[in-house]
Amino acid sequence: HGGGGDVSYVYNMPDGSYVSYFKTYNKLREGDRVVRYDNNSRGALRSVSRRTSPDGSDWGDENLVLVRDWRDPDYAQFLEICPVPVEGGYVALVNYYDSAIQTMCLQLAASRDGIHWWRPDRRPALRNPPLGDYGGGMIWQMHHPIVDQDRMYVYYAGSEGLHGEIFDTRIEPQVKVGNETVIGSHTPTLPFNTALCRASWRFDRLWALVSSAGGVTLGEAVTKPGDIAGDQLVVNVRVKNGGALRAELLDPSGEPMPGFTLGDCEPVTGDHDRITFVWSGGDPAPASAVKVRFQLHRALLYGYAWESALQ
Repeated sequence: HGGGGDVSYVYNMPDGSYVSYFKTYNKLREGDRVVRYDNNSRGALRSVSRRTSPDGSDWGDENLVLVRDWRDPDYAQFLEICPVPVEGGYVALVNYYDSAIQTMCLQLAASRDGIHWWRPDRRPALRNPPLGDYGGGMIWQMHHPIVDQDRMYVYYAGSEGLHGEIFDTRIEPQVKVGNETVIGSHTPTLPFNTALCRASWRFDRLWALVSSAGGVTLGEAVTKPGDIAGDQLVVNVRVKNGGALRAELLDPSGEPMPGFTLGDCEPVTGDHDRITFVWSGGDPAPASAVKVRFQLHRALLYGYAWESALQ
């Protein structure tokens, strides 16, 4: 895809095989633009590729797994994917490189297969503090995220300074970019003055389903159909003051079921790691129920599960 990079992580999988995620320079496509003073000499974008090996010696073809898309700005590039297994796939912290201001922060990503990655929110999961503080310039992951009990930890090198200088009048050539004069070609990186740092998150609250408008606006979401008859609906949720989380059960035609409608639901309020929904019709889902419709009002729904009522 345009040559290898200087960042690579290799993982030994449960079946004994190996997977490597590494930085590569993806060739520019029609319409792509690179920041002139960053890496124009390569004419390529920092991206992440993946290779697999059955034994750690013989490696398969390189597959590009993360490159900027239409939702990313022109200065977006990527250097690392550090995944951790979860039920149903993987979550990962991704090193997001802002080539316009030469900083690096972390974004969250998720994948079912470790190949196709989804970044629902492009804002930083671990943002840069002010320049001059540790991590103010760059955040480099030192290890894949570590899960211990209910928290996920990441150890990282927090750099006080930037990846490269762009306002250095001693370096030629100089070019005009907007109203500023900057270095016109990629220069060697500055010294990396860093400290080993650690950040953590609640592992069961990395993402939440919320109303996109918030406030008094209600948000709704309908699950995919499934075999839920006889099970109880358990949720992980935080409801803000004045809000509520409600749910109703739907039959195969998508109609609310008597005794299990929004009006029959006991609204959930407060902050709960797990709480079971109760309707006037009971809490086990009836035989013909196949889906649930959530209604969110000032609520953050972190997760839900169907559990046997016999537990």
